[in-house]
Amino acid sequence: IEFSSSKLQVSRQQFNMTVNTFPGEMILLFNGKKLVVGQDFIPDAESGSIHKKDLSVVIYQDSSSLINLQNKALLIESTLFTKDKLLRRKIESLFPAVVILLNEKKLTGDISDKQLPYTLIHLHHSVMPDNVKTLSIYIKAKLLRLASFENIIAKQEGKSHDSTIIISAHYDHLGNFGKGVYC
Repeated sequence: IEFSSSKLQVSRQQFNMTVNTFPGEMILLFNGKKLVVGQDFIPDAESGSIHKKDLSVVIYQDSSSLINLQNKALLIESTLFTKDKLLRRKIESLFPAVVILLNEKKLTGDISDKQLPYTLIHLHHSVMPDNVKTLSIYIKAKLLRLASFENIIAKQEGKSHDSTIIISAHYDHLGNFGKGVYC
């Protein structure tokens, strides 16, 4: 497609916002097997940073699973963690290194203006190993305070004016996860 710069109409919407970002590479390994960010897992928009090797894994069965979570990874069904606020507060009070939410649905990201004091990961259920013993994880989160952003929309009229091409770029998408870009 060729665009005529004299006919291209561009509008910009500038704004400032605080946003939690994830610069750099993200690594998640279960029993030494590397998972793919954006496909197998994504960090929650509010997730904090982590750099831990060979963390013990606790699989949530019931409240008796919630003993001594410090420097451990907790695996729990996403719906339990998100819908049961008392359970979530109990888990957060035990200071796990990372909480991994098992999700059956497509992984979708979001943006957040805050950052948790722990790491929160969404993992697609299909990649969960049967016999998970340890995990290693490296994710860097950086909270940008009042960063400047810009949404852009461009319009190009067709030669015979019976068609129009509209192009948009907006901040509220999955964006960059390390070196990959996801829409």
